[in-house]
Parts: sequence; C-alpha cells; structure tokens
Amino acid sequence: RTDARRQLGIGNSDFVFANVGRLHADKDQGTLIRAFSRIAAEFPTARLLLIGQGKCEQDYRQQIARLQLENRILLTGPIAEAATLFPAFDVYLSSSEREPFGIVLTEAMLAKLPVISTDCGGAPEVLGESAHYFHQGDDVTLAALMRDLLQSPATERQRAGDNLHQRLLEQFSFPAFSARVQTLVARLT
Repeated sequence: RTDARRQLGIGNSDFVFANVGRLHADKDQGTLIRAFSRIAAEFPTARLLLIGQGKCEQDYRQQIARLQLENRILLTGPIAEAATLFPAFDVYLSSSEREPFGIVLTEAMLAKLPVISTDCGGAPEVLGESAHYFHQGDDVTLAALMRDLLQSPATERQRAGDNLHQRLLEQFSFPAFSARVQTLVARLT
C-alpha cells in the first residue's frame, strides 16, 4: 500500500476514492467529480484519483479547475498495469452508464476494495449485494454513499471488501467457472 501510494504521489493518511478507465462520456467520470465536490470541504484528507485517458480529459480538467479542486482530484493519465496500484485505494468508484461485465470491477474485488457503482449494465450481476449502488448521473446519492464510507469504521469497509472478494472467488474464479461448465455439459448430454 505504501509503495503504491508513493508511486501515485498520495499520502498515507489520505482517503482515496479511485476510478480506472477510459475518460469517455460513457464512463461518466464527470459524475464522480461532481459528487466529490459535494464532500471535499467536509473531508480535507479525501482524494479522488482518476487513472486513464480519453476524449473527456480536457473537459474534466476544466471541470476540476472550475471547482478549484486541482490539489484534491488527480488525473494521472494512463498507467500500465494500473491494477497493481489498487492497494493504494480505499474505495473503488464506477460511474459507467453501461458496463457489460467490467473487468476493472473484478480487479477491485480481487484487491478487496469496497465498491460504489452505478446500478446499470452488468455491474450488479458482477458485484452482487455487497456493493453500494447509485443511478447513473446521480451525484447527490453518490456523494452520500461516499460520505457514508468515509465515516464508516475501517473494519466495516474491510468487511465489504472481503465480501466482494469472496463473491469473486465463488462466482468468477476458474474452479467456479469450470464447475458451472461441467454442470451445463452434463445437462446437455
């Protein structure tokens, strides 16, 4: 965790919300920025980290500047093997308007992170009941969920991350997949 934070230029006492993905309209990081702006003054150690690049990068930089949050919201650009940096995060955020499966969600689950996600696309199917959900574009509800996780005990966040990790193992690991395929083949023969 310390090495990953050092690599990202984040302090050990910071509380990090993070998103990894293309900076495109369908990923809707603008909602993350708006939600973060609602809680930033209340939580001075909170940071929002956006890893990626794309068509909306300049728009997001302007949005961050208008909100005067340049020191609190970090746009890193692309980072090779970004999944290795997930230990630096406290909470993973997904704001996609549609996410068929979302490999990045499984990466967050593997890292045992609590997740806040939109309730659309495949996200609820991947994350199950252990994640926190909001409607796409609803920065007010997202801000409330972010506030709740910031104020919750570390043990509660850890339990949520552990539950998501367990779901990953039970639903999406190779042994679980293999067993489902074998069951399906047995029914077909």
